[in-house]
Amino acid sequence: MSLITVFIRNPVKVAVAVLLLLLFGILAVIEMPVELTPKVEKQWLSVRTNWPGAGPEEVEREIVDEQERQLNAIPGMKEITSNSSNSRA
Repeated sequence: MSLITVFIRNPVKVAVAVLLLLLFGILAVIEMPVELTPKVEKQWLSVRTNWPGAGPEEVEREIVDEQERQLNAIPGMKEITSNSSNSRA
C-alpha cells in the first residue's frame, strides 16, 4: 500500500497531523527570540596612523588633533585616548 493510498483512506488522521504541525510551527515562531542586533556591553574603536620620518609633535599636531575632532562627532562617544610617538600615533 503506497503512502498516498494511506492518506486518501484516512483523511481525518491526515487533517489532525496537518493541524498539529501548523500549531507547533506557529508556537515555535511565536516563542523564538529574534535579535537583529546583539547586545554589546562595551564598544571601542582603535585608529592607528603611520607617518614615516615625523616626530611625535608633528604627528599629534597634523594628524591626531584632526582625528580627535572627527571622532568626537560620533554619537555616544565618551572617552578618547591618544598616544603619539616617532612616525606613528
